[in-house]
Amino acid sequence: MIEKANNNGDCIINVGDGIYRPVPWDPVDEKEFHEYLNKEDSRANAIQLKRLCMQKTFEGWKNNATYFEHKRETEKFE
Repeated sequence: MIEKANNNGDCIINVGDGIYRPVPWDPVDEKEFHEYLNKEDSRANAIQLKRLCMQKTFEGWKNNATYFEHKRETEKFE
């Protein structure tokens, strides 16, 4: 529900001290808001890196399968 709200014009954060809407110009709230955004950026980067590694691994598996299939086919004619 919080994610849906944040995607629809709300601003709700959780930095360990509870879930709340930070108050603009409150120094503590602004600090925690930026802390929250930094954590979200870190999570997003970690997910992107994981996806890239998985994609490269999968493509490697596909290429190896293609290579071994080709090798098997050429060995039939030798």
